[in-house]
Order: sequence, then structure tokens, then C-alpha cells
Amino acid sequence: MISAKQLKERLKERIDGLSEAKLRDMEAFMESLESKPKKEDLLSFAGVWNDLDEETFNEFTNNLGERRKTNRVRFLDETSSSHGAVCG
Repeated sequence: MISAKQLKERLKERIDGLSEAKLRDMEAFMESLESKPKKEDLLSFAGVWNDLDEETFNEFTNNLGERRKTNRVRFLDETSSSHGAVCG
């Protein structure tokens, strides 16, 4: 296992060889790694369902598991048929 210092040196060497476009991609990737959802952002969704009447809430939640399965099967069917056309 290499030390953190050695790893940083290895990464610096690899970064030096990247094109400008790849450097920009690398920067965006690093920013995505550094950004974490803030507690305030997550809490902003708290209570969003409170204004819904019971009937509307039930329409959204009843048979949710079954609808998800149906949508997953439909998605898999669509993607497998498009891959078949490319492979076939």
C-alpha cells in the first residue's frame, strides 16, 4: 500500500499529461466528490406531503411497489430490444 504522499505524487504526474478538456472533466469530477448535500437542503423537503388530502396521498402511494415493478419491466424490455437491434 502506498502512502498518501506517494499517491498524490502519482496523481500529479498523471494530471500533468492530461489535455485541457480532460483537466476540466477532472475538475468537475473533483467538485462532485467534494460537494455533499447540506442538512438544510434535505430538510427543505420535510412536510411537503402535509398539504395533500388523504385521497390524493393514497393515489400516489397505493400499489406503488407494483407500479415500480411494471415500470422496471417496461424499461428493461425497451432497453433489451434496443440492444438487440444493435447487436443483431
